[in-house]
Amino acid sequence: MNLNQLKDKIAIELNNKPIDESKILTLINRFKYSKKQIKSNPETILILACETFGVSTKMVLTKNRHRQYAYARKIYSKHMHSLGIYSFREIGKQLKRDHSSIICAYRSAEDLIEFDAYFQKKWKLFNEKVDAIVSDF
Repeated sequence: MNLNQLKDKIAIELNNKPIDESKILTLINRFKYSKKQIKSNPETILILACETFGVSTKMVLTKNRHRQYAYARKIYSKHMHSLGIYSFREIGKQLKRDHSSIICAYRSAEDLIEFDAYFQKKWKLFNEKVDAIVSDF
């Protein structure tokens, strides 16, 4: 949902009545919260991480250590922890790993983003996908 759609929604809610500022602020806050919910939805983020590397979510949750699966786990771990909502332990439960594996994946992702051109490209693509979903909302 973009700003114009938000304005239209506000107009519909108000039924062309005089504008009540508190109602507009409530709608805007609801809109912001909805975007954050989408950006932090574990299932959505896992699917986007898997799509970025062309792997299945089922395989990412296995013990498979092939590079594409490991990279998808690293991107997922980095994104979810960077939001500040999920702890390493919670992310580990989502990926069927212990928290120390997630810490390692997170730190590895930070290094790869800084030094590995392939991973940088995939990280940028992943973030574009997340932003596209959020902006469509």
